Amino acid sequence: MSDQQKPEIDDLIGFGMDFIHQAGEKAMMFYGRGRPQVKFDQGVVTEAEIQLTEFFQHELHRHFPGHKLFSVDEVNEEYSHEGKRYLWAF
Repeated sequence: MSDQQKPEIDDLIGFGMDFIHQAGEKAMMFYGRGRPQVKFDQGVVTEAEIQLTEFFQHELHRHFPGHKLFSVDEVNEEYSHEGKRYLWAF
C-alpha cells in the first residue's frame, strides 16, 4: 500500500485482528516465567510489554508507514488529525 493510498476500514480491522493473534502467541512465551510466589512479577511484565510494543511498532510501520503510534513519552504538540489521520494507541 502506498503512502498516498488511504487504507479501507477492512484493511485496518484485518491488521488489528492479525496483530492480536500474533501478539497473543508471543505473549504466551512469557506465561509461567514469573516467580509463582510473587503475585505480580514486574520484571516479566516489563519484558513482555517491551517486546510486544516493539513488535507492534514494527508491524504498524511495515503495513502502514504513514501511521503514528501514540506515546506518553513522546508528545508531539504539532500533531493534527487534519493531515495525518491515523494515530494508534497500544
